[in-house]
Amino acid sequence: MGTFIAELKRRNVFKVGVAYTIVAWLIAQIISPIQTPLRLPDWFETTILVFLAVGFPIALLLAWAYEMTPVKKGNVPFLLLNYFTRLAVSGSVANSPTFRVKLISSLETIVPV
Repeated sequence: MGTFIAELKRRNVFKVGVAYTIVAWLIAQIISPIQTPLRLPDWFETTILVFLAVGFPIALLLAWAYEMTPVKKGNVPFLLLNYFTRLAVSGSVANSPTFRVKLISSLETIVPV
């Protein structure tokens, strides 16, 4: 158990958890007073809090994963971020066949087939 906690500290998972908690608390504090003047629906605050709660373990998993694979050009996190950015902007990643080749080769180096 001690080695697991040491590994979490080494991978900065605790720092990400604390930072996420602080930012989520600030967002929750900002939402409450602006809800009435902006005439937001009653479910708005609850929805934001649920998203923040669901995002917490995801943030911790991403903190763990990014420490496993450094973010450099050609590595999986960089390529996935590039993929989702292109998908959001253009709606398609098909215009870049080299991207798929880089992604597949990067995945094969991490997880041999």
